[in-house]
Amino acid sequence: MGLNRPKRPLLRRCVLPQKQLLIPLLFSFASLGMVSHAEVANTNLSPEMVSQLLQRMDQLEQKAKRVDDLEAQVQRLKDSAAGAPEMPAMAEKWPKVEFSVQGDVNFHVSNEKGDKNTFAIGDIDPLIKANLSEKAKFVGEFAITSDNSFGDGFAVDIERAFAEYNYNDYLNIQAGRLNTSIGYYNNAFHNGTYFQTTVDRPLIYDYEDNDHGGILPVHLNGISINGAIPSGSLNLNYILEVGNGRSYDTNNLVFEVADNNDFKALNFALWAKPEWASGWQFGGSFYFDVVTPASVPRTDQYIISSYAVYRTPVWEFMTEAILMCNQTKGAGSHWTPAGYSQVSRKFGKFRPYARMEWRNAMASDQLLATIGQNMCVW
Repeated sequence: MGLNRPKRPLLRRCVLPQKQLLIPLLFSFASLGMVSHAEVANTNLSPEMVSQLLQRMDQLEQKAKRVDDLEAQVQRLKDSAAGAPEMPAMAEKWPKVEFSVQGDVNFHVSNEKGDKNTFAIGDIDPLIKANLSEKAKFVGEFAITSDNSFGDGFAVDIERAFAEYNYNDYLNIQAGRLNTSIGYYNNAFHNGTYFQTTVDRPLIYDYEDNDHGGILPVHLNGISINGAIPSGSLNLNYILEVGNGRSYDTNNLVFEVADNNDFKALNFALWAKPEWASGWQFGGSFYFDVVTPASVPRTDQYIISSYAVYRTPVWEFMTEAILMCNQTKGAGSHWTPAGYSQVSRKFGKFRPYARMEWRNAMASDQLLATIGQNMCVW
């Protein structure tokens, strides 16, 4: 005789989303507080507990209302975003041309006989920068000088005039008249002196057409390829230049359109701004050219440079050294070490500085003798 066991009802699991589960849960809590005063009277609840339950019920009702309000706001935002028109992207307009001018006026006082006290107009330096596209631009820098040797008032020099195409961080091409990347100062500070700390350039970087310096080929007509080298925190960069060298011929103008021989000057530079040495920059360069002035036999010229620079808004320290070797055919090698060290500190709007510089050229250097610079300077 078998026993008829009652069949168990089937249990169905129903998984509800969290949002659908929230409302029943809130109402289940709320139902705990929905008791009449008569029922409360038949229980052992104290008036304080009844008051707390009623307060809890009000809080749950307020939370349920806030959930509804938030869902309505989200839906309104979705509706507005779906119907909002897309803003058109602003198109860049090319070319973009920037033009600036620098200049100075000074007053000269002297107690030497025959030297008059006078006002003087310094150089006027127009600068044109034309961005032709996002990657291409043209730069033109001119110097209208008032101290030319002809005594006719002013003369115009082309200091820089080059086209540039920046392919990416690792490849940048410049073609035209450039400042040669020998050392640091020559390419960091151009003809306008406003941005440099001192009133003049160090002697080793003096321009070729000045009568009190200018032993280096600080300008180059040619091509420069430069960019970054993947090197992590070292932040290494390279510069490779090929162009017409300096003739050292005083019978010709400094700005020569064509070279006077078939040899091209080569210059290679490396510099780094390490992340672990904030404010510092280290670098060096190697320059080679074959020089053939009319009054001197063929001369192979080598120039090696190195520098260490520390610059912050308050402090500035720069030290550079070059070693020039002029190997004149039939006259041997002539070595010229030169350099400078400069330090300054800013105090409010004032920045006093001190600079020491030197050059030890051999008197027998025929190439430097053509420009009258085969001498020592301290």
